[in-house]
Amino acid sequence: MKKLNQGEKIEFIQLSPLFQNLTKRQLGLVAKNTYQETIEANRPIVKQGSMGKEFFIIADGIARVEIDGKFVKNISQGAYFGEISLLDGRPMSATILSETDVHLLCVNKTSFSSLLEKVPGFKDKLILGLCNYIRKSEVMIQKLKTTLDDSFG
Repeated sequence: MKKLNQGEKIEFIQLSPLFQNLTKRQLGLVAKNTYQETIEANRPIVKQGSMGKEFFIIADGIARVEIDGKFVKNISQGAYFGEISLLDGRPMSATILSETDVHLLCVNKTSFSSLLEKVPGFKDKLILGLCNYIRKSEVMIQKLKTTLDDSFG
């Protein structure tokens, strides 16, 4: 992927649900704090258990999410990851591997902290995203529990 200008970065950033309601000015601040990185196919982007140093937005490509070496799901354009580790200072909870060449917009830890303070609504959107993740996880846990109860009485 070619080097993106500010406007092109904004276009990719807007694809993420996290940033859809931000103003052009706010999107510009986010774009200003990003840099591009390309990970070739079949390479790790982040490893479970490592300390998070960046927040990532997928601009293009498909990545695989694994927890404890087991496939969880594929993610693609607009998906983001790394925010939980940056927020709580704990290790990454999943491994993310590139299925195809993956083009990323990255924000380092310092810039991420700055965005939380400078971009109104960013922190709230992150919180809502995390709440949504928790709710989906609770539903999955309940379905698994029901399946196990049905199987083992």
